[in-house]
Amino acid sequence: MYKLAVFDIDGTLAVKGNEIPETTLIAIKKMKENGIECLIATGRERENIGEILNTIGIENYVACNGHYVKYKEEIIYRYTYPENVLEEIRKICENKEYCYGFSNGEGLYLSDIEKMREEQAHHMLDSIKLLKDLEGEVENIILFATDGGRHFKPLEKNYQLIPWGNGMFDLLKIGRSKAVGIEEIAKRIGVEREKIISFGDGLNDLEMTKYAGLGVAMGNAKVELKKIADYITDTASNDGIYKACKKFGLI
Repeated sequence: MYKLAVFDIDGTLAVKGNEIPETTLIAIKKMKENGIECLIATGRERENIGEILNTIGIENYVACNGHYVKYKEEIIYRYTYPENVLEEIRKICENKEYCYGFSNGEGLYLSDIEKMREEQAHHMLDSIKLLKDLEGEVENIILFATDGGRHFKPLEKNYQLIPWGNGMFDLLKIGRSKAVGIEEIAKRIGVEREKIISFGDGLNDLEMTKYAGLGVAMGNAKVELKKIADYITDTASNDGIYKACKKFGLI
């Protein structure tokens, strides 16, 4: 029996914004009743996951692709970017007229709010603020670069670009990932890797899908994820999570 179930949000748990299928809510409720610990692992910043956590009744999560890890009331890990990196990002983006954003855990501060509205990530709109109003340490960086981000090569020694699609990227510290955050929580609660099942759909789910004892790709997942997954379920909107949970005896 699996003891820890891990869920990506966008395209996995939620089909649009914060909209979660009823069957997914039922599956999570039954898993918790069966003593299975449930965990969110997302690329979203922590200020953009509160509604989801409240809806599904989960308090433990890996946010910002592993930059922020929380279990119950304990912050297990939190990464913040040094000022010299923030300054380098500003220089590159302003020189190339890229839109970019910094998150401090309370809001997403953008250089160009209208650019974000034109793109996607509608779950972020409530937390968007102007970059000039940013205070505090930065936990996540979002970049908008339609040329693939090739001008960020000076940062490649310590950081990697994690693509969302539509020219949007997260700038992630090398050595951090959803999988690393999941492992930190699993060790804390004494759950072996083989007892973990994960659900994902995107490129930022590759590491956790490989790490989990059973890595499940949604039917709507990226081709690259489907290739390495242990199992491919139905799409998020067609009861994919519920069907997989039923198949593997979680509910």
